[in-house]
Amino acid sequence: LQGNVENLSQLVQAKEALIKNLKRELEELSQQSSHREVAARGAEEELRKRLSNATQELNRCRDALGAEKAARKDMESELKCSLSKARSLEQQVHALSEEACQLRENLDENKEERHRLVQIEASLDLAR
Repeated sequence: LQGNVENLSQLVQAKEALIKNLKRELEELSQQSSHREVAARGAEEELRKRLSNATQELNRCRDALGAEKAARKDMESELKCSLSKARSLEQQVHALSEEACQLRENLDENKEERHRLVQIEASLDLAR
């Protein structure tokens, strides 16, 4: 009976030591888990910040692209207007050139007529 008591006493001590070791391991695992959780939260927060920054940069790029498209559209509109004005001016220059040619012809005709009138007046003066 004494042997059984000693065996049971040793068994109880071994179980208590096992329980103590298991509690210690559980505490260590709990701490490791807690550290991992903190690290995971930190990594998640970092990723959220990076995502936010990337989203903001994307929005800035979209805004810049929109502004660039608007500026290009304005320039195209201005170029079309300038081209239209240039064509109109080209037509005006052509019309004025034709008018100048006609005026030169008229001037030449007027000079000839004036010369004839002078000759006729001179003939009339002689005839008087």
